[in-house]
Amino acid sequence: MRNSARGVRRYTTSVATLATILTITLSAFGQGTSVNGSNGPGNTTTRLTDETSILPGTYESPGTELKARTLSKTKETDATVVTPQASGDANGWRFEIEPYLWAANLDGTLRVRDTTAQVEAKFADLIKNLDFALAARFEATKGPLTIIVDENYMNLGLNGTGPLGLVSVDVQPAVNIFEGGVAFMAVDIPNKESSSASPLPPVFSAEILGGLRSFRMKLDLTPSIGNSAEGSRHILDGFIGNRFKFRPHPDVTLIGKYTVGGGGSSFSYSAAGLVNWRFKKSLSVTGGYQVLGINGDKFGNTVGFNGQLRGLLLGLTFHR
Repeated sequence: MRNSARGVRRYTTSVATLATILTITLSAFGQGTSVNGSNGPGNTTTRLTDETSILPGTYESPGTELKARTLSKTKETDATVVTPQASGDANGWRFEIEPYLWAANLDGTLRVRDTTAQVEAKFADLIKNLDFALAARFEATKGPLTIIVDENYMNLGLNGTGPLGLVSVDVQPAVNIFEGGVAFMAVDIPNKESSSASPLPPVFSAEILGGLRSFRMKLDLTPSIGNSAEGSRHILDGFIGNRFKFRPHPDVTLIGKYTVGGGGSSFSYSAAGLVNWRFKKSLSVTGGYQVLGINGDKFGNTVGFNGQLRGLLLGLTFHR
C-alpha cells in the first residue's frame, strides 16, 4: 500500500482536474430546465388553447342524414411529447457525462529494466486487486459529429511471478489512460414509429472513431529474492475504430465498440460490449465488459508492458 499511496500522489493533478470537470458539469446539469420551461427533470409543461367546437350531429327532421359541422379549428397547440432518448434540440449540441468504475485486472508481462514479472488476470480477483480507481467520459454531439474525452486512473496491487515461476513478485502498477477523439455517424437507421411530435432514437447506428490515447504507467516490482525496481513509462498511440448502437427498445441501447492503433506502442487495441438503460430523460446506467491491450515493451525502454487490462464496467450517465 505504500506504493499505492505514492502512485496516488503522483497523479494528484490528473485526479484534481477530473474532479473539477465533474463538479462544473454536474452543477450545469442541476441548473438546467426541462423542455418547454418546466422546473424539474422529466416534467413537461403543456399549454393548449382549444377553441374547437364540433357538433356531433344535427337532425333537421326525422329520417334526414346526420350532418356534422366543424365551426372552428384549433388555433394553437403547444404540447410536446418528449421520449427519454429524444430530448434536446436535434440541430443543437447534446451532452453526456458518465462517471464510471472500470474494475480492470491486469494480464501479461511487466518489466522494469532487468526485473520482470508475469501476472495473470483472474475474474475472482477483479475487486481484490483494485486499490483505487476514478474515471469519467464526456461526449458532446452536434449533428453527425461527436467529440469524446475519456479519463481513467487506477491503482492496482497484484502478485506475479519471476522467470520460470521460481520467484514471487509484488507488482504495484499505477495507470492513467486518457483518450481524446471524435466519432462520425456513418449509418443511421431511424425508428419507423418516430414522428416530430414523438421523436424516437434510431434503431441502429454505426460511427467511425478516431483519436489519440495516452497511456502512463508507474510500476514498482519487488521480488521475494533480490532488489526492487521502479520506473515509469508514457505511451502515446493513435487509434481508429467503430462504435455500433442497436436499440431493441427506445430506452435500451446495446453498444459495441473496438479500436486498433499504435505509435508509441508496437500495437494496441480495445473492445467493449455494453448495455445502457435510459430510466429517466436525464439519467441512464451502463454496464458491461471492456478490454484494453497494449504491446509496449520496446528495446531500450526502462519500463515495458505487454498484456491486457480487462474487467467489468459500471457507469451512471447524465444527459442534457
